[in-house]
Amino acid sequence: MGMESDTIAQGEERFQNLLQAIPDIIYKIDPAGRFVFVNDSIRRLGYEPADLIGKHFSEILHPDDVARVSRENVLPKLSGKLTGDDQAPRLFDERRTRMRMTKNLEVRLRPKNRADVKFGEVFAYGEIISTGQFDRDIRNHNKTFLGTVGIIRDVTDRKTMEEKQKRLQEQLIQSEKLRALGEVLSSVAHELNNPLTAIIGYAQLMQSAENIESCRSDLDAIRQEAKRCADIVQNLVAFARKKGFRREPCRINQLIANTLKFRSYQMTVDSVRVSVSMDDRIPQTMADPNQLQQVFLNIVNNALDAMKKSQVRRLEVTSHLVGEIIRVSFADSGCGISTEHLGRIFEPFFTTKTASGGTGLGLSVCYGIVTDHGGRIRAESEPEKGATFVVELPVVAPPLSYEFSPQDAEEPRKAPQAAAVLVVDDERSCLDVFERYLRQVGWSVQTADTVGKAIDLLDRTKFSLIVSDHKMPGRGGEELYEHVARRHPRLLDRFILVSGDVINPASRLFIEKSRVRVLEKPFAMEKLSDLMSEVLEA
Repeated sequence: MGMESDTIAQGEERFQNLLQAIPDIIYKIDPAGRFVFVNDSIRRLGYEPADLIGKHFSEILHPDDVARVSRENVLPKLSGKLTGDDQAPRLFDERRTRMRMTKNLEVRLRPKNRADVKFGEVFAYGEIISTGQFDRDIRNHNKTFLGTVGIIRDVTDRKTMEEKQKRLQEQLIQSEKLRALGEVLSSVAHELNNPLTAIIGYAQLMQSAENIESCRSDLDAIRQEAKRCADIVQNLVAFARKKGFRREPCRINQLIANTLKFRSYQMTVDSVRVSVSMDDRIPQTMADPNQLQQVFLNIVNNALDAMKKSQVRRLEVTSHLVGEIIRVSFADSGCGISTEHLGRIFEPFFTTKTASGGTGLGLSVCYGIVTDHGGRIRAESEPEKGATFVVELPVVAPPLSYEFSPQDAEEPRKAPQAAAVLVVDDERSCLDVFERYLRQVGWSVQTADTVGKAIDLLDRTKFSLIVSDHKMPGRGGEELYEHVARRHPRLLDRFILVSGDVINPASRLFIEKSRVRVLEKPFAMEKLSDLMSEVLEA
């Protein structure tokens, strides 16, 4: 009996030594989530194992991660729902075992000594495997839940590398986007000059008009042409804006149409005959419209380059819904791609356009974007017979909870009674239009053409709302916002920033940090009035 107990003791000692030697953090928690065991590897986070015994597991997790990995918070939200294996929750304090145990759960860990670390900074990353532990009562076959055992593997180095790669990819995408933008600027200039010429012409006709009816039709034409200018600028701004990967409901056919508009002038100049056939059955899909438009624009730019020496210049663009796949193809009549090059065109830095300054990054960026969307991109070609680029994307239905942007209202909301608004803009024409329109629909308006005058009015007049231009000579909208924060904090939630410069990184940073409401120029007047009413109602 003594020898047997010695053998058991030696086995337990070896087991304990093995547990302590493993570089991963091994833990056991009771049903309430309190540590009952943790091995010595926890010291890398600055904790002594004995200090954590009896404490809740949230002690070692980033505060923002606790709610998404604990049974207490996650399971009530899933009550009555069928999640399936793919959507099943992954938990730190797991009860499930075997095939249903938690695997590959990433959490942020916080070290014990972090006084010199900024709040919100990620200290370390851990990847967790956890499973429930049960004691089976042989007499009545009941299983008693004893707690959870788990392993935490330090994956900080891997996550840091992934973050660096992600930032590099974003920089690469932005670099290629700006390069593509340079190629469309001549087209955009032409697209803007046409409607602006028409606007000037209609205005001159109105000056010499003899009856008001002819003025009405000219005014309508001016409005339509100005809206055309606004659409061109907004599309350009949306494309040029630097932002991370963000999925939202979008229409692929509309992205194709916008891309072709960008290059319409150049295609006309180059005598390229464009035929477009789009499948109207294609539904909205969750995707990053900015990045997909970059893919389409890069393909179109390559097609125009390939057709420069062709006698017949033809671009055929089609979209089809094939089951749950959206297939978009661009077929050109250019010089084609040789067999030896066809297999390499999506490789980084591979280019056949060295003479024209090609970087060899455009198609590799396209490949990365399409792959990130769960899709595929391929090229089909023979020398001197043109090339066809095919992009296939999965249909990803928008979630039911997604909030779609409301359509522009045809009629503005009625201005609240006795609502006094301060409007600030250094452009006299804009200030005049804002004031006249807002008075017309019932607002009580005072104006200022400098921030100094606005501050003077604010300090001696009670306003319900502030509408301010963003960029102005000297002090601008940001300085006015900061003054309001200091002296009139009740108006912070009633401050609307009107901006014509949302691309500038400094502007974007201010908008994101302050969370101020922004209305981008140009806009229809009723949109301003509606937003003002919305702000007051909120």
